[in-house]
Amino acid sequence: MAQNVVEKVLRRCESALRARIPIIYIKTDSDRLIQQIVDSDRLVLRIRKFGAMGKRPEREYRTDENYVREKPANHLTEDIGLKKSWLLWDYPRICTYKVPKEWKNQEGYEAYIMAHEDPCSRQYEILQNSVVILYSSQVQLSPMMQAYTEIIEVDYPGAEEIRNLILNMAKLFGDDYLEIDEMYQSRLCSEFSGLTTDEIDVTMRRILSVPTQTPSASPLLDEAAVMDIIRRRKEQKMETSVLELCKQPGSSIGGMDKLRNWLSAQKSALENAEILRRRKGILPPKGVLLCGIPGCGKSEAAKLTAQEFGLPLLKMDMGRLMDKYQGESERNMTEALRMAEAMSPCVLWIDELEKGFGGAGTDNDSSSFKRMFATMLGWMQDNTRPVFIFATANNIGGLPKEFFRSGRFDALFAVYLPLMQECVQIFKACMNRYKLESGESLFEPGCDDDDLLEYVIDTCLVSPKRPRIVVGADIQKIVNITVRGLGGQERISRKQWRTALIRTCSDPDVGVYGDGEENVDSIAVSYCRMLRKGLQSTSDRVLFSTEDYQPRNAKDKKNILVKSDSDSFTNAYDRAVYDMLLERINEMAPEVEEMERRQVLMR
Repeated sequence: MAQNVVEKVLRRCESALRARIPIIYIKTDSDRLIQQIVDSDRLVLRIRKFGAMGKRPEREYRTDENYVREKPANHLTEDIGLKKSWLLWDYPRICTYKVPKEWKNQEGYEAYIMAHEDPCSRQYEILQNSVVILYSSQVQLSPMMQAYTEIIEVDYPGAEEIRNLILNMAKLFGDDYLEIDEMYQSRLCSEFSGLTTDEIDVTMRRILSVPTQTPSASPLLDEAAVMDIIRRRKEQKMETSVLELCKQPGSSIGGMDKLRNWLSAQKSALENAEILRRRKGILPPKGVLLCGIPGCGKSEAAKLTAQEFGLPLLKMDMGRLMDKYQGESERNMTEALRMAEAMSPCVLWIDELEKGFGGAGTDNDSSSFKRMFATMLGWMQDNTRPVFIFATANNIGGLPKEFFRSGRFDALFAVYLPLMQECVQIFKACMNRYKLESGESLFEPGCDDDDLLEYVIDTCLVSPKRPRIVVGADIQKIVNITVRGLGGQERISRKQWRTALIRTCSDPDVGVYGDGEENVDSIAVSYCRMLRKGLQSTSDRVLFSTEDYQPRNAKDKKNILVKSDSDSFTNAYDRAVYDMLLERINEMAPEVEEMERRQVLMR
């Protein structure tokens, strides 16, 4: 075990003993950690010192003969527990019990506490110099026990502790760890973050036991194999965690140039977060909130962000956090945020934020949910660790205003419909995913030419009646269907691709998001809400800007969305989408404005 972890727990235990607190609850499942604490003479010596204090103790409690130190029990039962055993104690004791998953009978411990606090009790002097150590990762205490219990959190080891642990383990296996490059040592420490000392110990044993082709070579020098072992250990750990460790097979998106440029500017601050904070007091970037229309690539953007930063991607699923038992949901939220800090630097992905926190803070919320929301907001405001939050939302109408306040996120972005230029980029990104076994592209040169893709979009997605509005997910589907239709081809030529793509895009059975009237209304409402909040666009070129949205016109029954430079759209698709949405937004905007203002008054 890293001595700093044990040291911190021992100090808290000694502090509790000085205060004569009867029960210490250590939040850990590590039997090894508890064994080290019990084997330490520091607690025994502390109690011996206290035994000589007070009103003329009947005897001096010595550590060698008259002191009973019980080893940790494997589990807690009524026979092992404190139901009556403390009445028979002749000398002070350190009693250590592991709490089972379901622990309901705590009467014996409550009686022990009452005797511990009662000067008239026959066992008072002995109990005042005794302590009961309980341990489990989940705290299960009655209200009475909570008042007389010191709860101790076991921290994850820091970078220096991890470095020392790796060094000691390497020496134990006869490996000269000191010869490894310092930068590689730092990467190892970063990769091991989020694991407990026991887990690091076991993982290092696996790494150092891997046979090498050269007997004298260190297994630590095979960086790819080492990182793979650590990754698999983390995946195993996260299977039972409240957070999900997402795999990153490789992600690419088209468009979103402004967002990607902004993310690139944050990379250096994340990579050097600890150095900047220690030397200059500069805090790492907090993260970004990405709002937009469903299917426009928000989830892919989160994966791409972690891939570009070279950091693990942790996904927070509200379904995993919620629990039927009182207090467990709040504990899960706290544990999730604590895990994210321990895994830092990392990207914390909160997908579909409105489903988890939509309407938070209203009278309809449960008290448990309000506490979870308050915990989340407080952590977002106060966190100083390099945990980059990437939150996404489809419907921002129900999100509480606290999320849009400065200090929660560094930037608020809106993902609008992709225009012609972005549609072409998305087509290319989707086509780049298709490779032959040799690694060569499935498409021959010329298949991804701009003029070909622009011709298909203008010809097939625009009709005299109405345009077929597409989002990124639609383009991905169109590419997949077209490629499957040409599955018999060794490589796809430009002529084959053009003919097949036109056929797919013109097929009315291949539906796209904008085919449904309800979806078009939903797009119009999303535009209203994002424009009124002044979110910056992820792209340089958009249909409407925040200056075009004039809600004051709602009182005069005028058009709320006013834009006069429609001639700037040089292609048929952009002009058709612009004309359609301009009319639909002006129809929906008055009701949206009234609804949003009513919600403001209700909060």
